[in-house]
Amino acid sequence: MHSYDVIVVGGGVIGGAISYYLSKQGVRVLAVEQRTLGYGASSKAAGMLAVEAEYQPDHPLYDLAMESRRQLKELAQLFLDELGIDIGFEQNGMLLLGSKGSLTLEDMRELEPKLRTKEAGVHYEEGAQIRSKQLTLAYWRAAIANGVEVLEQTDVKRLLMKEGRVCGIETSSQKFYADTVIVASGVASSELLPGLCPLLPVKGEIISVTTEKRLLQRTIYARDCYLVPKGENELLIGATSYPGDGTEGVSLEGVMGLLARATALVPELAKAKWNETWSGVRPRTFDDLPYIGRHPEIQGLVMATGHYRNGMLLSAITGQLVSDLVWNNRVPEALAPVSPERRGVVEHGLAY
Repeated sequence: MHSYDVIVVGGGVIGGAISYYLSKQGVRVLAVEQRTLGYGASSKAAGMLAVEAEYQPDHPLYDLAMESRRQLKELAQLFLDELGIDIGFEQNGMLLLGSKGSLTLEDMRELEPKLRTKEAGVHYEEGAQIRSKQLTLAYWRAAIANGVEVLEQTDVKRLLMKEGRVCGIETSSQKFYADTVIVASGVASSELLPGLCPLLPVKGEIISVTTEKRLLQRTIYARDCYLVPKGENELLIGATSYPGDGTEGVSLEGVMGLLARATALVPELAKAKWNETWSGVRPRTFDDLPYIGRHPEIQGLVMATGHYRNGMLLSAITGQLVSDLVWNNRVPEALAPVSPERRGVVEHGLAY
């Protein structure tokens, strides 16, 4: 019989972070991924750690996001030292356009000479970024080095139940047993979470271009697009948003719209060379708060999904809190706002 302490379903950045933090405690973990590690939205994200653009200080996720960004800065050095993986952490700051702030147009022009905008903004010096593929890879490499077993190209058909609690999973070929099963598989999580509100797939598209030199020093976060400088001559333009669309592929409509908005902000981008485009499907909950914690009805089942646009940003704190929940059998107070037991999670016929 294949038996473990914990089974993690999902091979993205959240599953990787959870597996990594659990493995540090000596927990015997099996991770199961439908395709390959990092295949889904985790490898498609622009990698912004834009706490200030996503959350106001009174938002229930603000403090968690700030702490997670701090931890990611520490993890960047750790992963480089121990694994030789550079996750591309760069605290290059962010300009948030269209918000009430102290920066005048002249101030912003001084900070970013290539930027052309009629909107005032705010400069957040703590704004940072990572490279999403490298961060996801680093979590998994570290977890595997600590003894986590991984099964790729493996479909989880159903949860195994015994006397009202989960006791494992059944794949297309065999069964695996564990006292705790953690579902962290993005949009696909709904298939294994009976009785819960469905996760809404939200497709997003990103463009990568190459410039002769770095045009922007900071991330530019506008109302309808963002610009993220990567290294010396790459820049990401994102992102479209198509609620309810779980398909792959990039549309001409999306690309044309992004290019129009980006070149209006930075006209010199029109001279950039085309690199590539891609799309990813982000999991969104009914109230835009992720599900992190114990299932409200099934013992032994833990959820960590629905991070929407902020899987990268919240990965470290999610991994730490879920590990604490499982390893110490304690519900951290910080999980209260995102608990699956909050009002509205268990409903029938929810319509977005």
